[in-house]
Amino acid sequence: MAGDRAIEQGDMVVLLDGGLMHGYGSDTSRTVHVGEPTAEEQRVHRVAVPVAAAGPRRGSGGTPLLTRAERGA
Repeated sequence: MAGDRAIEQGDMVVLLDGGLMHGYGSDTSRTVHVGEPTAEEQRVHRVAVPVAAAGPRRGSGGTPLLTRAERGA
């Protein structure tokens, strides 16, 4: 959420954009890191990218992303 705080070294920033045209909707998000990510942030990235790429067919309601990915689902 936008605020008055300046972005600083070590921050992760999520950029969201979307649109609607002729009844079709789209959205895009990107997460960028200012400086080097921590080991934990790198681990989450390694888990999240292939899961997100697999698309909605892999998802299930109420299941956290890391839980599904870490168990190989």
